[in-house]
Amino acid sequence: MKEKENSPTAGRRLDSYFAILDAAAKVFNQKGYNRSTVQDIATAANLTKGGLYHHLSSKEQALYGINERILSSVLTDVGAVASDQQLSVSLRIQSVIELMARQHDKLVPYLRVALLDFGSLEGEYREQIFSLRHQLESIIKSLLAEGIKEGVIVDEDPDLLSKFLFGAVDWMCMWYQPSGKFSATAIGELFAQIMLHGLAPAPSSRGRQMASAVE
Repeated sequence: MKEKENSPTAGRRLDSYFAILDAAAKVFNQKGYNRSTVQDIATAANLTKGGLYHHLSSKEQALYGINERILSSVLTDVGAVASDQQLSVSLRIQSVIELMARQHDKLVPYLRVALLDFGSLEGEYREQIFSLRHQLESIIKSLLAEGIKEGVIVDEDPDLLSKFLFGAVDWMCMWYQPSGKFSATAIGELFAQIMLHGLAPAPSSRGRQMASAVE
């Protein structure tokens, strides 16, 4: 009988899988993906190599799982915020930036691995992660385009503006420490203020944008 996805057994297996991904992220951060082995992951997860193979078939699958866990989580949250038409576009952009920054409280090791070792993925794994990345980028670009249309974002290429946003938030994982002076929430709030201020059109150009929008 096929077990239900929300059954206790399925829940325990998912917890075990996430624990293995936690161990893999730790190993990849310490040794680098290319120098890490399946045995390293098994040891970090307190498993035999045979026990590990019940959950993962290779270290590349672990790398895929790390990337997939980050993107699936943020896609759900960002998608919900970006599509909430009860919020102004400025507030939605602000909330998305803050949300992406808050990931660092729990997933810094994952984010570092995803940033530094993504290029080691090949074939179907690489294509699937590219697809998830494209979905996230599309949401952000659409949100920025909406901000341009409403005159709250400078009238420039949304793709270029999205790269600016991702560049700032994604690289946060390289220096952020959860035990540091500032929380990820506080950093996200500051980043959002700086980015929205920096992306705002000059007063004269904003007037022209608003006039064009009503013509």
